[in-house]
Amino acid sequence: MPFASEAVKLASEFGFTDRIGLHLNLTEGVPLTESIKDTILTDNSGNLSKNFIAVLRHGHKLNMAEKEAVMSEVKAQMELFRAYGLTHPHLDSHHHVHNEIQLLGMIMREAADYGFCSMRILRNLMPYSTPRDVVKWFYKYIQNKRIAKKFTHTDYFGSVADYERYGVNKRGSIELMVHPIMKDGVLSDSVECDSIKILKKNRT
Repeated sequence: MPFASEAVKLASEFGFTDRIGLHLNLTEGVPLTESIKDTILTDNSGNLSKNFIAVLRHGHKLNMAEKEAVMSEVKAQMELFRAYGLTHPHLDSHHHVHNEIQLLGMIMREAADYGFCSMRILRNLMPYSTPRDVVKWFYKYIQNKRIAKKFTHTDYFGSVADYERYGVNKRGSIELMVHPIMKDGVLSDSVECDSIKILKKNRT
């Protein structure tokens, strides 16, 4: 994204480049590679688009050329991560695209080759009240088992709202997903508009 270099510069100046992992991006902005621009996985301008996820979830099976284009982009982002001098071996992705069933295996193999040993699991702080919830939970359980075979991970992952609804009594490590924004003096999550109580408490 446009301010990645500036962010890395700030991290270097303040001494925390060893605490920044790779946030793979296949769903927004300008890609690093040319081949992906020629696929249906980008928009009409050749930019990465959230439509990528919709294409995958509506039954499109990636052909060989599309798989190669996606993995070329993934490799380019891993190479840039290295070139920035970042060393923390953790990987996750924008809009959780690495969770997609057609991509997870390929990304896991590439991540291992590049020395990543930690990966974000699928969101598993969730309800179990409907048959659909149970199906989603089972899918995530299987995918998380695949991740666990090769990568370290937290026991649970979800938003602040997920934690407040389903995670308060959980035992184990929990990763909270936040998109901080200060609005009217309140630190909130810009995606869910939930007050980030933990961060607000620390700030005050």
